[in-house]
Amino acid sequence: MDITIYRGYTEPGYDGDGNWQDGSPKTIATATDVSIQPKSGSERAGETGTKYESEYTAYIMKDNLTFEDGYTEIKQGDNINDKYTVVFPGDWPNSYQSDLKVKSNES
Repeated sequence: MDITIYRGYTEPGYDGDGNWQDGSPKTIATATDVSIQPKSGSERAGETGTKYESEYTAYIMKDNLTFEDGYTEIKQGDNINDKYTVVFPGDWPNSYQSDLKVKSNES
C-alpha cells in the first residue's frame, strides 16, 4: 500500500491568483510498499490505558520512504492517509515499525 504522512496544517490564505485556499494537511513524506497490520488481542491488552494504546502496526522500509524538504523523521502525532495517527514511531536502522491508532472523527 502507498501512504502519505501528514503533520499539522498549511496556513490558509490567498494563492498567487488571488483565490482563497483553506488550510490543508501538510504532507511531510510519502512511502510505497507499506504493510499495515492489525495488532493481536494480547498486544492491544498490554497497552490498554497507556499513551501507547494502538490498534495497528505500520511497517515502512526507509528505502521506500521519501521525506519532503525540511523533514527527516516520523513523529508521534503524525497522520497516515488521514486515517491513522502515529502513537509510537518505532525508528529502527532500516525501517519504521510504527504503532497506529485509528484517527477519531473529532481530530
